[in-house]
Amino acid sequence: MKKFNYETSGRPLIFEIHIKPLDNTRVFIKVEDAVLENTVFTDRFKDMKKGKTEKFFIRMPLSPKLAKFQIWDSKKGSFVIIKTKVEPLIAKMDLYDFGNRDAAKFIIFAEEFAQKSGYHSPGTYYNDTGEFQITFMPMIKDMMGENINSPARINSKTGIIQISKEKFNNFTVPGRFAILLHEFAHVFANKNMRDEIEADFHAATIYLALGYPQVDLLNVFASVFYYSDTQMNRERFKKLYNYARNFKDNIYQIKYKI
Repeated sequence: MKKFNYETSGRPLIFEIHIKPLDNTRVFIKVEDAVLENTVFTDRFKDMKKGKTEKFFIRMPLSPKLAKFQIWDSKKGSFVIIKTKVEPLIAKMDLYDFGNRDAAKFIIFAEEFAQKSGYHSPGTYYNDTGEFQITFMPMIKDMMGENINSPARINSKTGIIQISKEKFNNFTVPGRFAILLHEFAHVFANKNMRDEIEADFHAATIYLALGYPQVDLLNVFASVFYYSDTQMNRERFKKLYNYARNFKDNIYQIKYKI
């Protein structure tokens, strides 16, 4: 395993890593806050072929002041890091209605909560102006008091979002942000409040326009759907995957209801 730290000063950036495998192997990359617990900024892997150098782009619109990188592979050291490079990250601000002040407030609130929820205790959290509320619970419960297998849900009347700490602890910071955007979209962006695919697309548009990594978006939804394997969720993931993969080649624009 190769480990190193990088001081980001909390600025948005893209960390580029060139890796050459010495054998056919699976390479894992994890980036986390070097100081704060349970605050992971990406956690990914890729199967690589012997001798074929590949570039990995770690996109961090949110970054820790001190980032801890860990890179390892299934063959236990059968790779070399050829090069690393850091570039500024540029968001595509024209792809969503950031001029809507309420939407902008939620995005700031959601980013902050996603970054801090790994060490937050269960409780009630509000944005600075008190317009948005997150109820952070050990687990989300149904009307009978039984735990439900969902990381988040939103009340369509109040706009209050419930979050499962147990579930969120297993997600990266970008993954948490994507889930929060999905719940937000149901009430504040969707034309059809109940439409899950529409909420997926709204969330993906904001997420990708801000420069978050595609891989963490797909990984978090794959994780959620794995524990709720239905034909509908398989169809949702297929559409989300195609939407995200084609994002760079298309222009998606959304407007909020609020």
